[in-house]
Amino acid sequence: MSSAGSRTHFTQWTAKPVAFASYGGPSGGRHAVLHLENVLAELHAVPVRDGLSFGEYYLHWDDGLPGDPAAETQAKLVLDALAWWAAALARARAAAPYPGA
Repeated sequence: MSSAGSRTHFTQWTAKPVAFASYGGPSGGRHAVLHLENVLAELHAVPVRDGLSFGEYYLHWDDGLPGDPAAETQAKLVLDALAWWAAALARARAAAPYPGA
């Protein structure tokens, strides 16, 4: 494989925002997300600060919806931050190429 072809998985993440939604046991999948944040930071992606985490989802979901009324507010916060970063980074990429890309 050419060196340009082998870099494809790197450059598609460069200067792109990433948000996470996780679920699981008591930690709600946060351990996996913490690992993925580090991996994506190495690819020069931009993990947003907030995310969605559903701990013990199997106890707190009803008819496919989270039982926690704060989940909708948190989802809006995460999606608004993701949209803000997407717009800001798109403008930055249009103004100048990302260094090393």
